[in-house]
Amino acid sequence: LYQVGFLDAMLGRTLGHLDRTGTWDDTMVIVVADHGASFVPGEHRRWPYENNRDDLYRVPLFIKYPGQTAGETVDLPVFGMDILPTVVDVLDVETEWSFDGTSLLELEEERQHEPIHWCCNSEGVSTDLEVLFSQVARNHQWVPDQSSWLGVASVGPYRNLVGHPLTELEIESSDSFRWSFELGADLEETKPGQGVVQTMVTGRVESDSPIDSEELLIVINDVVAGVAHLSRDTVTGGFFAGLVAEELVVDGANDVGVLLASGDGLWLAGESDDLTLELIADDGHVIEMGAEGSRRIQVDRVTDTEAGFELVGWAADVSAKAVPDTIYVFAGERLLYAGVPNTDNRNVVRWFESEGLLRSGFEIEVPTEDVPNGVSRLLVVAEFGDVAVADPANLPR
Repeated sequence: LYQVGFLDAMLGRTLGHLDRTGTWDDTMVIVVADHGASFVPGEHRRWPYENNRDDLYRVPLFIKYPGQTAGETVDLPVFGMDILPTVVDVLDVETEWSFDGTSLLELEEERQHEPIHWCCNSEGVSTDLEVLFSQVARNHQWVPDQSSWLGVASVGPYRNLVGHPLTELEIESSDSFRWSFELGADLEETKPGQGVVQTMVTGRVESDSPIDSEELLIVINDVVAGVAHLSRDTVTGGFFAGLVAEELVVDGANDVGVLLASGDGLWLAGESDDLTLELIADDGHVIEMGAEGSRRIQVDRVTDTEAGFELVGWAADVSAKAVPDTIYVFAGERLLYAGVPNTDNRNVVRWFESEGLLRSGFEIEVPTEDVPNGVSRLLVVAEFGDVAVADPANLPR
């Protein structure tokens, strides 16, 4: 949503420039997205599956024609492949090109369309506007206050606390509670005039005793600046992610902290620490984690079975056209599984045009008794030589 806000601001600048220079009336303006994004809990944000494909395949399309003075809404299905023939038609360009799409100036009421599928799901997507309206209603439940960017940072059961000073909370200091940032550490010292602020925060928390809560508050300069959700990978800690309100970040030094919900309205305040996980392979060597880049791993599905949890996915170095040496599964620093890729994946072969990636798939069964009670997140690691990449697996608890 913050990306949408940034785009909206930049688009406003562009349209303002066209207006100031007197070129607005003669200009054709098209605003479109290449794909959608899904925020369905437990589903992939960008890869299409049954429960998220309506979010991914639906995109906004706004067109302002040269000389157009009034707007209208067209509720007929249109597609990305219609944009180029529309531009050619509107600008009266002579071409011998043939198009898969149709000019939107010639749109018919009863239009037939056969979806083109890139990956992962063979079913099409409904073009019924009722599906879109249901998505809008669902999204409004997730982010009920859309009147400001402060409201975007205010989600979850404690959203009403965002923007309030810490003096309104009951807080207890705890030497046993510790936290660290991965994204967001630079909030402690922002550079004046840099133009961007890190508003997504991620990191780890640890405690000397079991953690029962999944809710955190992110604090900036003694004000609740955002909320975060904790996914436990051990009984006493885990990974968190959340958003902070940009308007509460000041240029220069910021006092940043994390509070853990402790029940009965009490919040625990801990200390900043270095909580980087050290992942040890089955042969005893330390696994060196790196940025994804061309080395990729994707957990496609996590299924709750009678025996435990089945993790299905793939991993490949798409530049070197190589599969990983080893796949690991960790709960925190605890190794639950180590093995080689064990299934064929024709999709990966097709996407990256290499038969050498056929054996890039994995299907891993993690027994229930191996996963500590309360753990909701495992880490699946693919090791390529001396560098590894990882993808989380959220358990359907």
